[in-house]
Amino acid sequence: QSILHRGDSEHPSHRRVCWFTVFLVQLLFWFRADTIAGYQPGDIRFNAAGDMSFLVRRLKRGSAHIQPFSKGIPAPTTEILGTIFAVIRHAVSVKTANGTYCFGPWLWGDQPGNVSDKITCAMDELLDYDDLFIPEGSFVSSHSWRKTGASAFAACRGDWHLLMRWGMWKAIASAQAYVNLEY
Repeated sequence: QSILHRGDSEHPSHRRVCWFTVFLVQLLFWFRADTIAGYQPGDIRFNAAGDMSFLVRRLKRGSAHIQPFSKGIPAPTTEILGTIFAVIRHAVSVKTANGTYCFGPWLWGDQPGNVSDKITCAMDELLDYDDLFIPEGSFVSSHSWRKTGASAFAACRGDWHLLMRWGMWKAIASAQAYVNLEY
């Protein structure tokens, strides 16, 4: 709730809730900033059962012209996930006074190569790193959400084949490079 009431002078709650939504989407889907950069309004959808899907249009730099595909997460079964889904549902529907969706290029710009830096700057501005479980000396950036998601999954003794599939890694060594059980 508090993220809806604090913010900047331009759009007091819109900007803040949209940035937190970027963080949540990256954490839930383990997306890179480049994938977020490919987002277009309507790419995050909720079906009648409450499942959420994200239409992926872009992956790593250099693979911007992929065949779009969808990744989905089942409807929440806990109160915290229900709240997270509600925040995401709200943020992707918010528009500026001129009708532009806030969650999208209005927030992070229209240059895909700069989205990582924009997300990292928003993290530095909006997150209190002292309150997070980040190992001392860790480098924190937009890519940290991907590492955190994979690390949390592994810490819950998740299946490595599922971890590799969700993270879209072809080699187990690539997946293992993301897992840090201290996260």
